[in-house]
Amino acid sequence: MLRLAAAQHGAISRTQLIEQMDISPSGFTRLRSSGLIVDVVPGVVRFASSPETYMLRCKAVNLRFSPVGFLSGWTAGALAGLRSMPRKTIHVTVPAAIDSAMPQWVDLHRSRWYDDEDRLVNADGLVVATPMRMLWGLAAMCNQHRFDRAAEDAWHLGLTTPSEGWDYLQAHRCRGKDGVARLERWLEGATGRARPSQSN
Repeated sequence: MLRLAAAQHGAISRTQLIEQMDISPSGFTRLRSSGLIVDVVPGVVRFASSPETYMLRCKAVNLRFSPVGFLSGWTAGALAGLRSMPRKTIHVTVPAAIDSAMPQWVDLHRSRWYDDEDRLVNADGLVVATPMRMLWGLAAMCNQHRFDRAAEDAWHLGLTTPSEGWDYLQAHRCRGKDGVARLERWLEGATGRARPSQSN
């Protein structure tokens, strides 16, 4: 259990404990009752001695919705290394048919526009939005100035390019999604430049 938790930023799902650790449902209940493990989100726990860090919360949300869903919006931006991404709330996108009671620190985006091609697995096992799906989500959440800075950061970090942005926009703009105009304005300003701006 300790090795599994260590590989997952401290989070373990009830399903993993029962199926991989051969712990019975009643054994799981006893572990919770004894205070050895505590709930993070429904169906996901941590050892009581483990701090509830940002990364643990991210992984707990991933485990809650596995095998679908991906961290998105501000959360995907923070994990990608973009500047000034708030970490108070964990943003996750799931198919529209999924619903779940979650803690106040989880922002659950139930979307009819859900495609497994828009999710990728980081080296540390976190499932996140692809760079372009991340930017699209940010375009719907930010004002133009803040979005432009995030998009320039993504370009500077080698996560995407304006050319890739145009391709993605053309493939998805007809679906009437939020953020199209904001993304298009940034692409119009970035097209023709050889490199991203690093100035605010």
